Amino acid sequence: MRRNPARIIEILVWPGIEVVLFAVLASSQHGKAPDSASITLSILTGIVFWNCTARVIQETTAQFTDDFTSKNIQSLLITPIRLSELLIGITAASISKIILSLSALSVLLSLIYPSFFDTFGPHVFLWVLQLELVGVALSYVSIAAVSIFGERVGFMGWMISTVLQIFSLVFYERAALPPALRAISYAVPSSYIFEAIRSYAPGTPVFSQPQAVTLFLSIGYAAAGIFFVAMAFRLAKHLGTFAKI
Repeated sequence: MRRNPARIIEILVWPGIEVVLFAVLASSQHGKAPDSASITLSILTGIVFWNCTARVIQETTAQFTDDFTSKNIQSLLITPIRLSELLIGITAASISKIILSLSALSVLLSLIYPSFFDTFGPHVFLWVLQLELVGVALSYVSIAAVSIFGERVGFMGWMISTVLQIFSLVFYERAALPPALRAISYAVPSSYIFEAIRSYAPGTPVFSQPQAVTLFLSIGYAAAGIFFVAMAFRLAKHLGTFAKI
């Protein structure tokens, strides 16, 4: 961020603008028609929680692509650092940025729409952790693609997060999807979390079946993602992708 201050815009400014816009809209609907207020709050909730997944995918990809284009990846590959340690470092750096981004969003919400935090209680922490796990698992797909094809596919993080949003049911029910897309959505871990968010009621168990399904699928995708990254690194070394940087 010190070397490229424009990264601050992606981490803080754009998410902040979205939250401010819909927080003000939600606040303006307070006390009006219940349906209108509910829809607005649903949109605000979707935006806040979706940032937990989308930003992890985008930041992890951007972090790795930045190492790739700055030739830092070459320096890392000739050190005793193992691939697992490299992934842990990239993931930790990305999650640190997400924590910074979510902290800033929380401050904005507390100033503009403080009642947002009274809606869900302790369930929020589990949802955030699981949505970030989904982001980590799918970000490894982007890392594998960049490893093989180079920085020209650095857009993969934004493409994956955008496509994933369609199947994650961020703003609508599963039944709203066409049958073919609905079938795909069952394989998307984040869709169960957003269903749980919309169906939340006081007294709902903190860990329920949707959370269990999300956890199971996310761990499976994370394991598959690590495998793909390992295969991609081997293929990249064979093709000489890193040497062509």
